[in-house]
Amino acid sequence: MGFWKNQFGPNRTNTQDQFDMVFGLVLPIVCLVADPLVFKSFPIFGPAILEDYQFFAYVVCTVEMGFFLVWRTFPKKVNALSPLFAGVFLIGACFSTVIGLAMLPVTLLSVLFVIGVLGLLPFISGFVYLRNGVRALRAQPNHAPILFRLWLAVLSGLFIIVPLTFATIFVERSIAGSVDTMIYGSVTQAEDAANRLKWFRFI
Repeated sequence: MGFWKNQFGPNRTNTQDQFDMVFGLVLPIVCLVADPLVFKSFPIFGPAILEDYQFFAYVVCTVEMGFFLVWRTFPKKVNALSPLFAGVFLIGACFSTVIGLAMLPVTLLSVLFVIGVLGLLPFISGFVYLRNGVRALRAQPNHAPILFRLWLAVLSGLFIIVPLTFATIFVERSIAGSVDTMIYGSVTQAEDAANRLKWFRFI
């Protein structure tokens, strides 16, 4: 009980700070860049496990890690917005856990290799975001009641995840529609579709 109380207590230790930075920021970035089979497909490994959700996952990860970096860099300045950060971090914890569960069959099959061990990273990252979410929720800006902070965290989490969901759906459908137009449309339509795709070069 003392161990878990210390993990979610209000006082952060240097060890916890280092752990959170490594497993909440550094290693997730490394895994996204060097991803061999989760979101990016390689001929050797075949189709990626979650290739259809690549753009959505990248956007969510970018938002989560951005909030995390701000929270850890400027804790006193953003303390008044702690329920907002709590909602974002709790969403991040759920998201990481879902990714880990989706990868679990492959992780168990490849546990004898390094990639199998890395498959457990989403669960560890989920724990990091859960811990920071709980601490952000327990912060007391203006001594607000816990129920108010909880509702604010839920609303802030939804405010982040819902627009991101609709935005990624819109972008993916726009890209798919433009590609289909280039393949099956007239020359003029194909040129217009190619011009529209230029807006999505970053994807």
